[in-house]
Amino acid sequence: IYGDQSQGSVLCAGLGLGLVLHALSKNDKVTNIICVEISQNVIDLMTPNIRHLPKVTIIKADFYNFVRQNNNKWDSIIVDLWTTSKITKMKIFYQKVLPFAFELRAKYPNIPLTFHGFSSISDIKHTNPQMTKEVCEMMELLRGLK
Repeated sequence: IYGDQSQGSVLCAGLGLGLVLHALSKNDKVTNIICVEISQNVIDLMTPNIRHLPKVTIIKADFYNFVRQNNNKWDSIIVDLWTTSKITKMKIFYQKVLPFAFELRAKYPNIPLTFHGFSSISDIKHTNPQMTKEVCEMMELLRGLK
């Protein structure tokens, strides 16, 4: 979903397994992808799996410092930095995600920002109202078949 709905120059925070980079590199509307990853171990582990991807550049840096010092113009930003559980999600949301979201919105007021795992404050949504309605209707039909 993030890959399909992005375009232009995309900044990604967090390499992870490289799934977002694979999706972004397949999108013809995406011109280049900069991924900022703090862990050299993650970069070393994932480089063989992403080295062939067009348009991708990996930068080893702390994402918070990177965006504070970098003045590039981005067309979209995807942030996937936080690992949460049911127990920690709201604490991380209020203490880390929201303050950083305000900072990014102030610096990049007119570009789509996506925070993986926190769709309520993300511009790219997993579903739209029409899709939600259709899924609910299908679930009702399936319940009637029992």
